[in-house]
Amino acid sequence: MWRIVGFGSAVYVSLRRYGLRVMSGISQLINAILGGNNMETFSARAYRNQDSMFWDVVRRMLDAIFSPRAGGHCRESFICNAKAAKDLVK
Repeated sequence: MWRIVGFGSAVYVSLRRYGLRVMSGISQLINAILGGNNMETFSARAYRNQDSMFWDVVRRMLDAIFSPRAGGHCRESFICNAKAAKDLVK
């Protein structure tokens, strides 16, 4: 594991946040192309629609890929999207 101290740690955190925003944007684009809401990530859509057999399989696959040890990636994405929507309305 890298040990980052001082100024370098601030740069690392900034780059990480930027990367996460870019990945979220790509996920929103994929979701919009596939007919979903452009303000919702594909993972959040999979969590929200998990009652459907198709979306449940998609949710399980995404959870296994993006959070293999703990699971819950799609749930976290859904919560994040809901919080962003709530903040937008304020």
